[in-house]
Amino acid sequence: MRSERWLPYAALLALGLLSFALRPALPDDETRYLSVAWDMHKSGAWLVPTLEGEAYAHKPPLLFWLIRAGWLVLGPVEWWPRLLPVLFGCAVVAMGAQLAERLWAGEAPLSPGRRGVGDRARWFIVGTAGFAVFATVLLFDVMIGCWTMLGVYGLVLARDGARLRGFALHALALALGGLTKGPVILVYLAPAALLAPLWAGAQPWRKWYLGWAAAIAVALAVCLAWALPAAAAGGPAYGDAILWRQTAGRMVEAFAHRRPVWWYLPILPVLLLPWAVWPVWRLRWSRPDAGERLCLLAAVGGLAIFSLISGKQAHYLVPLLPLLSLVLARRVDSPVLPQVALGTLSLVAATLLAGAFTLLPRYDLRPAAAALSRAAAEGRPIAYAGRYDGELSWLARLGRPVASLDATAILPWAAAHPEGVLIVVHRRGAGNAVGAPALHRQRYRGRELSLWSAGAAAELVERLR
Repeated sequence: MRSERWLPYAALLALGLLSFALRPALPDDETRYLSVAWDMHKSGAWLVPTLEGEAYAHKPPLLFWLIRAGWLVLGPVEWWPRLLPVLFGCAVVAMGAQLAERLWAGEAPLSPGRRGVGDRARWFIVGTAGFAVFATVLLFDVMIGCWTMLGVYGLVLARDGARLRGFALHALALALGGLTKGPVILVYLAPAALLAPLWAGAQPWRKWYLGWAAAIAVALAVCLAWALPAAAAGGPAYGDAILWRQTAGRMVEAFAHRRPVWWYLPILPVLLLPWAVWPVWRLRWSRPDAGERLCLLAAVGGLAIFSLISGKQAHYLVPLLPLLSLVLARRVDSPVLPQVALGTLSLVAATLLAGAFTLLPRYDLRPAAAALSRAAAEGRPIAYAGRYDGELSWLARLGRPVASLDATAILPWAAAHPEGVLIVVHRRGAGNAVGAPALHRQRYRGRELSLWSAGAAAELVERLR
């Protein structure tokens, strides 16, 4: 049974490698984050993340630091940043097993000769569909899941008497979470800490809350050690964004992805497949113990807070999935548990394979990037008609920023750069009426992406408006 412990990690790593082999970096998020790291790598910047030469305030720098650190050793390869979420996913699995064994130390397997709770936790986490999918995507949520598990583990240590060590780990988790995605880390960790009387037993509560406040203060100091110099270096607008508008401001009122309060309720069961449809008669029904109350309070508390915040995305719930998996791991054992988990990973892999021949080519910008790279090698300036989010900069390894042009700026730019190349996304077939031939055309999502010489700009503005 002990040799089986490595199989969940190997299976998740294999899924990540398959994802890298079968699909391109997806716009807008993956291509944008790769382009931010590329922009920093070109300029040698560390303090302030940049995109197209401008300070990028939407995310803190930790993910970009990790990408850049890898590139300093490996060179600017794409497999390294796309492997990072898989590695963090493996860390979540390992910490989930460690946390389960800490919470339920000494508990015998549910059936003689069966797996212990830590082994079951590994399979439940890695076999959760939402976790498996997002562990192969270059986003911040699996990283946040890693810091969430670390922070919860720290609280358990503090409960068990190792208060200094426990709150030190909790502070580290808060700091790393803040440098990864800002104060949203508190959504995942604050419910468990604040509601500790419901799961932590008898404690000197004044010392508990003072310890938690100290952990927050230490984490805040670490985050400000980056944020204040970055705000000074990035300018007033960037400082306002990272210190308020893109951090606390998002918690009060989201600027994007606005959805109703109930939106997560049908999403969560889908993310929890196949366990959401596990036969209820195979569950061990009893009153939740202290460890289960901890996991449920953290998960349900986080879900409630996210439901009240207007901006919602399915992947925001990913850090909560391992906590729910631990509850299932304590209550469920089955000889087919590894087969069910591997079956979930196999279905994700099969979906990737099917998508590689159907939907994913519409999101593959590598052909356009190759054409753009040739134009850049000729020294031709490049502009984008509309708002440019770095979709092609990393893929084309562009050395100079791409200008973003609104409709009124296209013709003046073309007149000033007659040798330039204009990137246009338009409805399919709209470029057929343009007299000048396109340098490149391809399907892009439900539309079309084209590259045109600046000489066609006047006709483009007229035809494509």
